[in-house]
Amino acid sequence: SGQLEMPPDPPAPWPSEQTAHGGARLLQSQAQCPFQAFARFRLGAEPLAAFQPGGDGRFRGTLVHAALQRWGERLKNGTPLPAAAAPEAHTLAELCADEAVDALVRLRPDLLPPLYARMERERLKKLLLAWISLENQRPPGFQVAACEEKSSIALAGLRLEVRQDRVDRLPGGGLAILDYKTSSAKPSTNNWEGDRPKEPQLPLYAVTTPQPTAALAFAHLAAAGPKLIGSSRDEEALPGVPCSKEPWHERQEAWKASLESLAQRFLAGDAAVDPLKYACGFCGLDPLCRIDRTPSAEDGEETSADEGESP
Repeated sequence: SGQLEMPPDPPAPWPSEQTAHGGARLLQSQAQCPFQAFARFRLGAEPLAAFQPGGDGRFRGTLVHAALQRWGERLKNGTPLPAAAAPEAHTLAELCADEAVDALVRLRPDLLPPLYARMERERLKKLLLAWISLENQRPPGFQVAACEEKSSIALAGLRLEVRQDRVDRLPGGGLAILDYKTSSAKPSTNNWEGDRPKEPQLPLYAVTTPQPTAALAFAHLAAAGPKLIGSSRDEEALPGVPCSKEPWHERQEAWKASLESLAQRFLAGDAAVDPLKYACGFCGLDPLCRIDRTPSAEDGEETSADEGESP
């Protein structure tokens, strides 16, 4: 035919005895595009971050995580949950906000000049007061079991280090696992489903936690007020979180099957350029994979970044 034919690259299996870096983000990348996971967690490739004065969204999200960690640790250590309008709530919110900001100022004073630091303290205090109000809507008797706690897990032979934002023991039995979300985009539990789930983090925790899980929820910390978005074993687990339409154990088995498949593909060295639809828009590694120059399997034409395979 006169065309140069390139032989397929042989796979490069991951050494099963080694712990992979990236935690749940590794499986998320494997679902988004196998090459993305290979490039990020095998080659260490990352896109350059754009500079934003005063820090970007990730920096502000880190502050939120730090403030909520300090709040959760106080509940874990026996501090009673105050009423939302009580003076104690304002005192605790201010204290947790100050501790989070002060810790970052000590570590990176260049990121938080005095004016920014004052603004962040006020923002965090307001957010924490809204969160305390939400906590007061929960059935009494829950206990905070862990906050930002690291652990080692294994899935289909893949070893990972993970960090769960918050884990609560519920009065009716079982755990509620929360994942803080600080972006303006509303998270969806639909992203837990399918062979290539877009956000596998909470299902991963559910199927690898030794104790039974009763509820999973995104804690969406939006400017309009925090909200729990998730699914549960029963209606009483978390306020506003509906009971799963499918039997809870069957849903966890489906999550386990899809996540084990992703883990096995990463272990086998799967690095195919096979993005989900719209995945390329958030990847930033297209100069490396050259997705715009990958010939279409059907007609030999170039494939655009938006034309990746859907789940």
